[in-house]
Amino acid sequence: DRVAPDLYIAFDVDVDFIYEHLPNFWMWEVGKAPDFALEVASPSTAANDLGPKRDLYARLGIAEYWRIDHTGGDLYGDALVGERLIDGEYVAYPPQERGDGAVIVHSDLLDLDFCWLGDGAFDVQDPATGQTIDDAERQRAGRLAAEAETQVAREHARLADERARAEAERARAAEAEAERERAARQAAEATARAMRDELERFRREMGGQ
Repeated sequence: DRVAPDLYIAFDVDVDFIYEHLPNFWMWEVGKAPDFALEVASPSTAANDLGPKRDLYARLGIAEYWRIDHTGGDLYGDALVGERLIDGEYVAYPPQERGDGAVIVHSDLLDLDFCWLGDGAFDVQDPATGQTIDDAERQRAGRLAAEAETQVAREHARLADERARAEAERARAAEAEAERERAARQAAEATARAMRDELERFRREMGGQ
């Protein structure tokens, strides 16, 4: 049977081996269960997430089990629940409510705050820096955009340089062709002059006879 959390985290595993050689996280190949599992509520899976799957995760030794309900609790009973495994049983972390209605639950395993912001909004925050995943994603998107702009600018500069070199090469080729034409014209003119001089000499000689 295959069980797949919506999100899992596993520490101290051979990541390259998993990605390169396994189609899934096969515990008998990896050598351990994940350390963290998270499920997102849906009407078709909520009962399983709360019952059989939760019991299975506990038997497998998954240290933390988290659930997020985008409906605000209609499916799971709570919008956000984080549980840690103690003596084979899951025990919920205590939630903290902020003045704006947000619910914060801290993960000891990850040292991160999971945040339910209401209206289906969810984020994860580093309590030490205050940075959230959304912040990090925006910064990452900004870096990627800047890198893309730099790459585009470099590509434009490269193409402009190639065009300039091509224009210079065409100019040199045109100049060389013009020089060849001048040389050919000068050679033809010299040949014509020589022929005229020879003809004039021949006429003088014939006139003298």
